[in-house]
Amino acid sequence: MSDCVFALATPVGRSAVAIVRVSGSVLPEKLIKALSIKKEDRGVYVRRVSLGSFSDSCLILNFPAPNSYTGEHLIEIHTHGSPAIVGELFSFLESVGLREADRGEFSKRAFLNEKMDLSSAESVMSGIFAESAEELEALEEFRSGSLGVKIKKLSKKIESLLVEVESQLDFSDEDGVSSVDIKD
Repeated sequence: MSDCVFALATPVGRSAVAIVRVSGSVLPEKLIKALSIKKEDRGVYVRRVSLGSFSDSCLILNFPAPNSYTGEHLIEIHTHGSPAIVGELFSFLESVGLREADRGEFSKRAFLNEKMDLSSAESVMSGIFAESAEELEALEEFRSGSLGVKIKKLSKKIESLLVEVESQLDFSDEDGVSSVDIKD
């Protein structure tokens, strides 16, 4: 994961604001200069970003590694949400050596850089695709670990029952072995 990537973090289409995330172990100097930031300084900046024949006033959030979502140097560019502006920003990012990220690549990088575990990475996707409050509630149980606790208790009960059933099968012809109560 040594290459640098970018992705639109907001829905595609016309909007007041579009957020483009950029991440990589070492971001190109040309990008850092174009955004007028110091790569080692964490912060929020308002910058006029030149996109060829025009420029746009952008909010820039700078998260130097390892203190970012991905564990790499991460920059968010908040630009106006015109598809033309976003398209030109994408062209600029490609021109300085970045590639468009694959789906889920930011979370994959976070996982590979040990910023989150596998279940947390999976829960990001589940949260994105949730369509109801009930699904989000179930996801919260998963994230908090309460679902895992419930499953562990159920597994212990099943394991105990299995031991009883196996003992009935193995020792049913001997005295002193009680039968399994179906109500348990």
